[in-house]
Amino acid sequence: MDDTSAALLLDIVERAMHCARSEWLFLRELRVGTGRRNGNAQRLDAFALNSLPHTAMKRVCYEVKTSRVDFLGELKHPLKRRMGMRYSNEFYFVTPARLVEIAEIPAECGLIEAFSFDPGPRQYCLIAVPAPVSRAGG
Repeated sequence: MDDTSAALLLDIVERAMHCARSEWLFLRELRVGTGRRNGNAQRLDAFALNSLPHTAMKRVCYEVKTSRVDFLGELKHPLKRRMGMRYSNEFYFVTPARLVEIAEIPAECGLIEAFSFDPGPRQYCLIAVPAPVSRAGG
């Protein structure tokens, strides 16, 4: 995954969906647990936590995919997203626009497509597939 592209996609999502700092914590490269799986520390690309009690502390996990190969590899290994889904109420793949087909998104996941025409104000994202809300998170 191209770190620059992934960071740009997360910048777009953070600005569009989690810009209220008094309401949202937006964490990138969040390490999950204290152990290692297959010799690597498990990390979530991004995790957003709503800090307002009336939202039931909503938790959203984001998995960034910048290439079709990376996305297809993820589909072959659904256990890779288990930790993100375990700790969140909603799980989204974040991709550049038109990288994946809506029909390819697993039923338990959502899809956010990020659009970037120029640095700055011409960046936005679209929830192409809403993630089902899970009460099991946490």
